[in-house]
Amino acid sequence: MKSIQQMGIQQMAAVAYNPRAHYWIIGDSTTEVYSSVSNTLVPVSDPDYVAWAVLGRATPILNEAELADVLRPHQHLPAWLFNAPSFIQPAVGVYDNDQLKAYNADARWRKEQGGITATAGFPQHTDDRAQTKVAGAYSAQQEVPSVTTPWHAADGTVHVLDAAGLHQLHVDILTHINDCFLRSGDTVAQIDAGTVTTLEQIDAVYDAPIAQASKNWMKR
Repeated sequence: MKSIQQMGIQQMAAVAYNPRAHYWIIGDSTTEVYSSVSNTLVPVSDPDYVAWAVLGRATPILNEAELADVLRPHQHLPAWLFNAPSFIQPAVGVYDNDQLKAYNADARWRKEQGGITATAGFPQHTDDRAQTKVAGAYSAQQEVPSVTTPWHAADGTVHVLDAAGLHQLHVDILTHINDCFLRSGDTVAQIDAGTVTTLEQIDAVYDAPIAQASKNWMKR
């Protein structure tokens, strides 16, 4: 028979399980455990782990891929981290190059999908659906040069666009997309060179206004 004290400790340990604040033993490691609080591997002598282990028990797991499957549904970590070969950070607040590139890809996608101000002055969606619609409207003006269409901007306002207006909107979208990929490529090169090492630096790349060279990309 278990003593009341033993049962109480086991109950406390069971209640303490929280995938956002838990430890796992990956593979057969006897020297370190994974901490979901820090998203790092810590030595078994780590003071926080030693204190936690008084009541908690680290969960054995086969490998990092299985651990990712456990953690992903809880959305404790950003989704882009799981696109890197390893989602486990080398240290708190530090990311390896593959993780930085995964974040860069996510930042590029968010920028591309985030909308623009068209040359005509109205806000324009740039998500995948909007890109398809603009491409379709551009095709229409190529077929019938006299075409006009009431175009609904992102703010709900309506603008009647003729062939020239549809062509310019098409150019605006393509210029925006090309600029996003230019920034992404430059950032990857800087990550490889070691000059971009933080998420904040990557954010700054995409927060910067579009350069004139990018604006002129499709000018004849």
